[in-house]
Amino acid sequence: MPSVFSKVPAAALTLLLVAIFHIGYSQHFIGASTIHDGAGLYSVYQNPANVANSTFRFRLHILTAGMDLNNDYVKYAAPFSMLDLVRGKNERPLDMNDLIEINNKNKPLKMGTLSGELRGPALAFQLGPRTQMAIMSRVRSAIQVADASPEFLTVVRLGLGNYSNYMQVGFAALNAATVDNQFKAVSQSYSEWAASLGHALMDDGRSTLKAGITVKRFFAYGGGYINNRNLRYSIEQETENPDQLYMNIEDIQTDVAYVSNNNDKFLSWAWLFGNNAAGKGWGVDLGLTYELREEENGRPIFKAGVAITDIGNINYNGQNVNQYTISDQNQRINEETWQSYSSPVEGESIFSNLSRKLTENFNLVNGVEQRPFKMGIPTSLNLTLDARILGGLYMSAIHYKGIFNKNNMDWRQTGFTAIVPRLEGRKVSIAVPVMWQNGGTGVGLTLRMGPFMVGSDNLTGFFARNGSAKAQGVNVYGGLSFGIGH
Repeated sequence: MPSVFSKVPAAALTLLLVAIFHIGYSQHFIGASTIHDGAGLYSVYQNPANVANSTFRFRLHILTAGMDLNNDYVKYAAPFSMLDLVRGKNERPLDMNDLIEINNKNKPLKMGTLSGELRGPALAFQLGPRTQMAIMSRVRSAIQVADASPEFLTVVRLGLGNYSNYMQVGFAALNAATVDNQFKAVSQSYSEWAASLGHALMDDGRSTLKAGITVKRFFAYGGGYINNRNLRYSIEQETENPDQLYMNIEDIQTDVAYVSNNNDKFLSWAWLFGNNAAGKGWGVDLGLTYELREEENGRPIFKAGVAITDIGNINYNGQNVNQYTISDQNQRINEETWQSYSSPVEGESIFSNLSRKLTENFNLVNGVEQRPFKMGIPTSLNLTLDARILGGLYMSAIHYKGIFNKNNMDWRQTGFTAIVPRLEGRKVSIAVPVMWQNGGTGVGLTLRMGPFMVGSDNLTGFFARNGSAKAQGVNVYGGLSFGIGH
């Protein structure tokens, strides 16, 4: 599967669970999307009605990139910060004890996501005094696991090469049968072309009600899922070498679908425009905003918005689209086989390698079949409030809630709540997003200087150490967006 994560290493039964090894916050460019003079096309992804908010006749967006990792399974607990790690100031390498499992009895099943996003060239322009339109481009890629048990994720994290690792974490399921039902792993990588239309339904000069719609076309070369319906296993010690372990699989019932493409065309022009794409689909965003403005200068003093974004699916079909069902009992997976799941050959994608290895190790009900499959995109309900406190000081409140069917193979939106105090000026603005997600808190910083935007929705993880933050991580982004003609 072509993916910005195709080089990410893992050592697990499913490489999709690499998302679990890190912690972060959803990459929605929260700080950038709230700044009135700078939000521009950033806020249109949050609510399509915002395309009608532009104070410019034309707005040109060049490029913005971001990456996000989030999970509710482990937290970073090394004695040195991630910043020290990046700078090479760590006194020792990372080890397994630097990730501590998060115990949450109210949420026994875990979820993790690793995603990346490139927002490419985009243009917004006026169609009339009350109507504006935007043409936008984007590339998205994600690996996600959902509804997974902590016991299985511990095996994923520790591998099968060292018995003492399991003793250190007090693994209760060692040498005992464990049942894990219905965990799901999905992966998608696609380009997106979109047209947004925003119109002021009502405007009396001081208050405005705006509606917006975005229609999206998707072209995907990579996608796939693993739907584990039943897995009964135990972790046992090798007889001749007790420090080595193996997984004794008593029963496994799993559905797999994937695209057997490699990575060589990822982000090429042909890839972006859907040439011979294995997956195609349509999506739509719908939104409303209400805005109250000052009579003197027309600056907003209060805004409220509601939107549903990413309604749609991607349908995969063609000779590279494969499906199969595993139904097997009494299989043994040793460390060598375990490691092979994370060792794709040159040019082979992670998911294609994993899918190929599973066919070699387990019994398939009807062999590998070329059958179409469908996957959902991360649908969410987005609620926003924004108010001027005093002068150029504003406060935003944002809430995202994922909308998904647990029985479907969808890329799920991870929910969060954020508040964003900010200070706005004509040339320079600064925002400080504070976000709550997966039971933890992250604090970021965004700076706009003219057309330049740089920031992070979470800088907490750069500096936290010794597990001082329940959920931590990093994300950064930067962009260039021009407004022409107030």
